[in-house]
Amino acid sequence: MWNYRFFLILFSSTPPSPEEKFLLIDHHFKNIYLKISNYEIFINGTFFNGALIPALLAISYIYIYPFLAKPVYEHSLKKQKELMSIKQEQENQRLLSVEESRELYRRLAQMQSKHQEEVDHFNNQISSLSLQLENTYKTSSAEISQDYNEIIEEEEPSEDLEQYDKHIEQLLDMRRTGTFRLNQLFGQEDWLKIPPTTRKILGKRFRAQVERGDYVDVTLRGKDAGNMQQYYKE
Repeated sequence: MWNYRFFLILFSSTPPSPEEKFLLIDHHFKNIYLKISNYEIFINGTFFNGALIPALLAISYIYIYPFLAKPVYEHSLKKQKELMSIKQEQENQRLLSVEESRELYRRLAQMQSKHQEEVDHFNNQISSLSLQLENTYKTSSAEISQDYNEIIEEEEPSEDLEQYDKHIEQLLDMRRTGTFRLNQLFGQEDWLKIPPTTRKILGKRFRAQVERGDYVDVTLRGKDAGNMQQYYKE
């Protein structure tokens, strides 16, 4: 701080009188005369000490000081790095104490225990998923097998369907005009003698034949209250 004398005089208790303080301040900011060869240069003391020198010092601190301090700072950091490297090397070579060894073993045991818990947890999840997959496979296999058996039964009935077709033609020839169901055409007693699977196949087969026009005097009608397909003979 260039003008520290000004503040020291201003706030000091000595000299006690204001006149003496003013004299000291004026002396501090007195004009400067520089003589170069035969020339004498006048410099205002207030401007020189109050503005010029503080501005030059501030510029030097901002721009010149960092440039001069950089190599010193780099050297200091280099030495600190070397000291840290030496310290780290010494610590690596130092043997662990008994307490440090026990603490290290304790942490290792905790890590192993936690790892085993995670392994057991994931194994349980895998077992559960495997069991679910197995149950799903068994259920799907059973459903597929059931569907396959139904398809086989539909495709390969035990009775000869052509014989039933001929019998239906004979029954239709004897049938009077009016609405009927397939079980009524056979008669309830004869209808129940036919296996359920074959009855189901005959129902689908007869409806398809009627829709195709195999029986010119038979047409489809709606279903009755029991959801049974009805036909009409003209």
